Amino acid sequence: MSVSQFELYRSARTGDAFTLVIIDLDNFNYVNHSHGHTAGDALLVAVSRCMTSTLRESDLVGRLGGDEFAVALPRTNREEAIEVLERLHINLRSVLQSFSQRVTASVGAVTVLPSTEVVVERLCDEADEVMYSVKRSRKDAVVVKIYMGRRACKNFCVKRGHEIIPKGIFHDRCNDHQEAQKKERTVSVPG
Repeated sequence: MSVSQFELYRSARTGDAFTLVIIDLDNFNYVNHSHGHTAGDALLVAVSRCMTSTLRESDLVGRLGGDEFAVALPRTNREEAIEVLERLHINLRSVLQSFSQRVTASVGAVTVLPSTEVVVERLCDEADEVMYSVKRSRKDAVVVKIYMGRRACKNFCVKRGHEIIPKGIFHDRCNDHQEAQKKERTVSVPG
């Protein structure tokens, strides 16, 4: 059993939410092609250090390969995930811009409510899908969805560190659709 799967099971048992994050570095190849692979490697090390110093001790960080990373946020609900990931995104932006103005980070995350049955592989697919939607639509942003079955029911975007914008509600097999609608709001984030 993977550590992430264990944490997911623990979250379900303790009644806590769990958030899985996929981070992709936008335009990373620019650094490799313009400054060489040594500079690209140094950037990856700096990003890893930034993540481990910014995230909490209980959070798990791993490199998926290339310029893609995964982060598990045990015992973390949507609001907490937005706070943690916004802080991480701001710190990553600072590190990335010290290497190149062209390199940014696209962050996709899925929060699982404790009563939802899911395996880590499904969450990875969902978080990856969210991250790629960020890359296709705007890059350099954080999007957090709530997973409540087969589809994410609520989607919040932290766009370029300035505000959280509700992006819509998907209600495929979502029992709490009306409750999710009541909770929809826009929140200012200092930036």
